[in-house]
Amino acid sequence: MNLTKRKKRGKRFIEPVRPSKRAEVYYREQINNLIKSMLDEILKAVRKPKLTDSDEIGDDDSIDSVLMALNTIADKDITESATRVALGFVGRSNTQNKKRFALSIERARGVDVTDIIDKMDIGDVVAEAIKENVDLIKSIKTDFINDIGAQIFEDFKKGTRQADLVKNIYERGNVTYSRAKFIARDQTAKVNAAFNEARERKLGIDIYRWSGTGDERERKSHFVLNNMLCKYSDPTVYSDDGGETWKKRSSIGAYEGNPGTDYLCRCLGLPQINF
Repeated sequence: MNLTKRKKRGKRFIEPVRPSKRAEVYYREQINNLIKSMLDEILKAVRKPKLTDSDEIGDDDSIDSVLMALNTIADKDITESATRVALGFVGRSNTQNKKRFALSIERARGVDVTDIIDKMDIGDVVAEAIKENVDLIKSIKTDFINDIGAQIFEDFKKGTRQADLVKNIYERGNVTYSRAKFIARDQTAKVNAAFNEARERKLGIDIYRWSGTGDERERKSHFVLNNMLCKYSDPTVYSDDGGETWKKRSSIGAYEGNPGTDYLCRCLGLPQINF
């Protein structure tokens, strides 16, 4: 008598791949290095010894020195270094996503799909992520020049003391550091979300279950989607009855996009697979 029971075919939600903390830290550190190099160049010009005893920074020599430093930064083409950082960041994110995605499938199906995942062509997604982050890194330099430049010229007009100008520059620099932290965290989630969708759709997966954080920081437009079924192919709909019917997200004020694609979104999608 055969006691082996035949398993019924059904559906299962597999563990989602989370954003790479290692990639985020790498990205933030690299951007911070860029910001620090620009700050150092500006502060070196501001602190340049003067021929007068005045501690104000309104003399022509001071202005010329700082203007020269700003122009030097503005004229410097950082495309090559920005590309290097973007490649490193996206590469780290992709490597972890690929490894953990294969592991999630293996845990759910008991099959090693590493070779299949390795051979998936998502080059267009990788290229787009690299391009977007090169542009973001270059925008940090542009915003830095505009922000610091405006602060310096305002202080020059007021005849601000050198020590106060240095303090103001550091404060504006901290604003740039904060933006870098925001970009690193936001892009880590967005890139991971793009890789998740690309790989899941390559395997024919379209449906996922929305999983939010459930804390006080979660947006209401995301919270209302928790545990709902959603589609990669149509991010404007959701299902609250297991996929029997699909309703417009706008009817409940829900975000019309996939997890991780909104700014600083910490939500994830649990892919639904057949087994």
